[in-house]
Amino acid sequence: MQLSESVYFRDINYPEPFVGRSATRAYLKECVENLIGWTFVIDDWAEDSARQRLGLSWHVNDVDGNALIIPTKGISFLKMTDDNSQIDECTDINESFLVRMRARRRAGARAARPTRAP
Repeated sequence: MQLSESVYFRDINYPEPFVGRSATRAYLKECVENLIGWTFVIDDWAEDSARQRLGLSWHVNDVDGNALIIPTKGISFLKMTDDNSQIDECTDINESFLVRMRARRRAGARAARPTRAP
């Protein structure tokens, strides 16, 4: 999928959006270069073609297909151009790092508990 010349890309992890094709491509290129071996998997999607909207839920796996310790789940909302040929707006929202780390600590605590004999 192509980006429109005036694409507005908002990743909630950043204080300011990436505006324009050049800025958005530079950001996405940096992501690709730093996430070597990661695979983005689309879990579900919803489309409103009359309004040129697309919603995605996704997760990320490492090179071996395992979930990562950092936030790896998210949703994206896209607005397409009137002819549906380019992405005009995108908002990416990923799971909270704090929530992810709490879940890992709880899972580790459960695994570390000694088992009791019946």
